[in-house]
Amino acid sequence: MKKAMMNRKSERSYNGKPLSEDHEKRLMAYLEDDKNRIGINGNVITIHYQKAVEQKSEKIGTYGVIKKAPAYLITACKNNEKAMLDCGYVFEKLVLYLESMGIATCWLGGTFNRNKINQVKAYAPDTFIPIISPIGYSAGKKTLTDRFFRRMAHSDSRKDFDSLFYDQEKSVIEDTKLRKQLTYVRIAPSASNQQPWRIVIDSVKNAHFYLNRTPKYANQLGYDIQMIDMGIALCHYELATGKKNYFEKTEKLTIEKVNWEYVISVSS
Repeated sequence: MKKAMMNRKSERSYNGKPLSEDHEKRLMAYLEDDKNRIGINGNVITIHYQKAVEQKSEKIGTYGVIKKAPAYLITACKNNEKAMLDCGYVFEKLVLYLESMGIATCWLGGTFNRNKINQVKAYAPDTFIPIISPIGYSAGKKTLTDRFFRRMAHSDSRKDFDSLFYDQEKSVIEDTKLRKQLTYVRIAPSASNQQPWRIVIDSVKNAHFYLNRTPKYANQLGYDIQMIDMGIALCHYELATGKKNYFEKTEKLTIEKVNWEYVISVSS
């Protein structure tokens, strides 16, 4: 999974070939295992596998951004902060599992038409569709559209390590092993590559996750997309460190940063 985290890139251009029988079987087995769809907060995320030929339009309301994708994955869950965090956490684990098999994906949060999705499959009235992703095999050659969207999303750039991760007492994290592990969080995908996560490591090596919100951005889509980003970051942290004992922070941290919203902590 570490290799998958390092190698994965969003793919918007596909070769049009359907998933192999083996890959489709493995995907369906993954989705049918309930534990793979339960998030940190206990929310069960619905993930629907939708073949493009079944709904007579490969675009599935993606405004032409995606080319020749043979199928899509559609998420559905409650529209609240904790469910959005769980959606990011659950779906990124699936995305990385697919990457490990050579299957390409692309997180889509704003460039698709939810009304068209609902025309394909009816979802419960109290659920929301925050994320979909094309799924298939890369076309290899990037189109002008693909290159344009990567530039617009700043997909190939990342914030400086020491602006994302902090030692509670020394400010800069000096532990070499920990810095290497946190590098996997630094490369995690996020909406418009905003990288809103901030992690503070305390004196006993607990990791405290904070959200540094992008002004006037979080709820433009009608849901908290940056909480989904936090779920993605937590997924990367768990896979990189093996730590997954989550708890609510009780102690007061001495480091003070403006406008950071506490999310959750992970025990050492």
